[in-house]
Amino acid sequence: MSASRKENPWEGDHYKVSPYNFLPEIQEQYNFRQPLVIQDWTPLKLDHLPASRLYSVEEYQEVARLLDAVGVQETVFLANQYGTAKDERVWEGLRAVASLGLKTKIRVWGLFGTWQGREYKEQIDRIVDSGAQALGLSAVPARSQLGRAAEAPESDERLRDLPKAIDYANKRGLDVCVSSVYIGGDGDFLEDMQTVVDRQNFYLNNGADSLLMADSRGASTPDATRYLVKTLRSGLVRDAPIYFHARNNFGSATALVLAAASAGAWPQVSVNAIGDQSFASLEEVIVSLQLLYGVDTGAELTKLPELSATVERITGVRRLPFQPITGEHMSLIDYPPHYLGYLRGKSYRELELSPYDLELAGMRPTTAMTYGLLSPQTVRAKLEEMGLPTDGAHVREVYDEMKERLDALGNKFPVMLNEDEIEDICRGAQRR
Repeated sequence: MSASRKENPWEGDHYKVSPYNFLPEIQEQYNFRQPLVIQDWTPLKLDHLPASRLYSVEEYQEVARLLDAVGVQETVFLANQYGTAKDERVWEGLRAVASLGLKTKIRVWGLFGTWQGREYKEQIDRIVDSGAQALGLSAVPARSQLGRAAEAPESDERLRDLPKAIDYANKRGLDVCVSSVYIGGDGDFLEDMQTVVDRQNFYLNNGADSLLMADSRGASTPDATRYLVKTLRSGLVRDAPIYFHARNNFGSATALVLAAASAGAWPQVSVNAIGDQSFASLEEVIVSLQLLYGVDTGAELTKLPELSATVERITGVRRLPFQPITGEHMSLIDYPPHYLGYLRGKSYRELELSPYDLELAGMRPTTAMTYGLLSPQTVRAKLEEMGLPTDGAHVREVYDEMKERLDALGNKFPVMLNEDEIEDICRGAQRR
């Protein structure tokens, strides 16, 4: 189901969001980069989950196929696990995904720091031989080098060989992204902004294709994030793409990534927001861009629930039942007037429970009987919908049976009867 827009950008065939989102004075704050690229970090974050296991190459491939089906343009692997047991398996997963020939571009993130001596050539050769098309390199200066690193990054021992690594990667046909802006670290902008911009231009002048700005502690506000991205972008020697990611320490990662995107950055996300300290949710970012901001992501929204459920199954990390977009019970009704309206054929959007039809994002309504719904009125409406008797005695019998079953479930979520159980009770009362 596509999110086709009518003349009013806040309203389409299957959704309606606030018209205030599209006021000129709001829209003039935005400068989305087109085309907009969504960069997924799920393969990397699979291996950055605390206490995670070794994943099979088939599991890497399963996730990659679904990312490709959603229409995610790029995904990221971490090339080195610091000599841990995961390291070789990640390389196997990378090669297996590359062998699928998917449209999704594969970027491999290098060591955090710069490869020394000739090691960068060996690593880059291995990345190319594994089938990846792009490279990411960390170049965050040591605190002692802040300021000096703009004029002479090679003065930082860890960054000495980075220009050589960029050049060699370019010669091997890799697109190179350099990460050199770290918001929220110990040295967070002890430099002035011009020094930060100068350092980014140094890497662009040395062959970097794109840059990464990271708020790896989620320590900024959306307003500050938009300002920083806008300021950095305006000072670059050329309009190179800037990727942006944030961790979720304040529960704001999705908001931060959306703010960065509105200033022209490309969002970095992960499925179900998985990762150490969590991340920006791929599902939330894509649907928000599409519906709230009117940005065409090119994504197939109906594939999101399958992708989300697959990552949950593979990792064992449970989604919240009311998680936005793909939560199993995101659409659960617990208010009698809404339930009655639903039984009479109204959609969740018509009931004003959601700004979009659930089917737009591949979800289906969750209908269940809860204490919040259990009343003679709702029981009678359900019997009527099923074409069963609605006399007082029949309603009371069904009501009592439902309450008894709900009581037996205890007091911990989920205390509810699913649709099959509800209908079984209704038919059982009729038979008796």
